[in-house]
Amino acid sequence: MVGEPDKGIPPITPLLTVADMIGTETIAPGLTVLKLNADVRPGNSGGPLLDQKGNVVGVVFAEINTPGIYEQTGKIVRNIGFAIPGNTLVTFISRWQIPYWKGSGTAEPVAAGNLLAQARPYIARIGCWQKEQQAQ
Repeated sequence: MVGEPDKGIPPITPLLTVADMIGTETIAPGLTVLKLNADVRPGNSGGPLLDQKGNVVGVVFAEINTPGIYEQTGKIVRNIGFAIPGNTLVTFISRWQIPYWKGSGTAEPVAAGNLLAQARPYIARIGCWQKEQQAQ
C-alpha cells in the first residue's frame, strides 16, 4: 500500500508499506472489505492497495481498533487493516462516470522500489484542517 503514514512525523513523500491480504470481512450487509496484515496508520487512508504488478486492487480506509478489541476480548490484536476492494471501486467510479484505465493484467511483478516509483506520480497528499472557533 502507498500512503503517507504518520509514524511520529508525517513523511514528506509517499511511502510503500508491505501488506499481506489475509482474507475478507463483511462489515455491513452487502459490504465486504479486504482484511490486511499491515501497519496501517493515519495517512494511509485513501491510499492505493497495490498488487505485485502495480495494479490498484483496493483503497485503504481503516485499521483495527486495538484498544477496543482488547477491552472487549482481552486479546491484543495489531497490524490489521482494511481496504475497499477493487470491484467496489470500479462500481463506484463507473456509477459516477469517472474515467479510469483498466490494465490487461499481464504485467510482470515489479520490485518494491520500482513499485513506489511507478505509483508516485498518481499519489497526492490531501490535508484537512478545521479553523478553530474563537471563544465568545
